Amino acid sequence: IPSSVTEIGDLAFYGCKNLKSVYLRTLTPPLYYYEFSNCPADIYVPMESVEAYKNAEGWSEYASRIVGY
Repeated sequence: IPSSVTEIGDLAFYGCKNLKSVYLRTLTPPLYYYEFSNCPADIYVPMESVEAYKNAEGWSEYASRIVGY
């Protein structure tokens, strides 16, 4: 997902059971709308933004799946 993205649509990846990983290039966590509910993907974010994502509203529920690259 390119760095220009500031928001991901409501339930964008909901139920995508075959999705294994998502790479977000934005340093600031996009607005959150339960994008990854029922989706097992690991969420890769820029190394310097890992803590920001893990602590951001909504994103914190996926903290164990947020990985820096």
